[in-house]
Amino acid sequence: MTNSVEQLASTLTNQHHQIKTMMETVVTRNGAERATAFAELCRFLAAHEAAEEECIHVPAKEELEGDTTVVDLRIQEEKEAGQVIAELERLDTESQEFRDNFEKFRRAVIAHAEAEEHEELPRLRGIVDEHEVARMQDALHRVPDLASQNGGYGTSFIERLQAARAEFRSGAPTAR
Repeated sequence: MTNSVEQLASTLTNQHHQIKTMMETVVTRNGAERATAFAELCRFLAAHEAAEEECIHVPAKEELEGDTTVVDLRIQEEKEAGQVIAELERLDTESQEFRDNFEKFRRAVIAHAEAEEHEELPRLRGIVDEHEVARMQDALHRVPDLASQNGGYGTSFIERLQAARAEFRSGAPTAR
């Protein structure tokens, strides 16, 4: 793996760790703190998933030519996660239904992140040029800024995801 792909893998892994930590915060908080933690998680996930979708999965599918199953599975998992988040947003964060569904969601997100790290990203070794890797890295570096700008607490995950997709498609850097 080239040094820049190693850096990309490190950035991706660090963001996945941050997501796991944020999910743990949702699990361990109660009341308004849980609702706030869940909203923060949703903002970060919307920006992160949009970056992956627009700047990693799409180029990966193009570069892998032929067997794109590993990428297709990650895209499907992300679509399903978005649907689960929409369901979770409709629930009272203090309800047992929220806690049960969130735990299933948390396990699925962890499995998804591990598949990206251990199945998808390694497939890109040697086939993605340095310019494309740099573009992928830049997208991941933009996630925290975009998450902090990406809608308020009253905005749904789907709306945040669509706004983040548009931001990555435009290629415009976020304000720092």
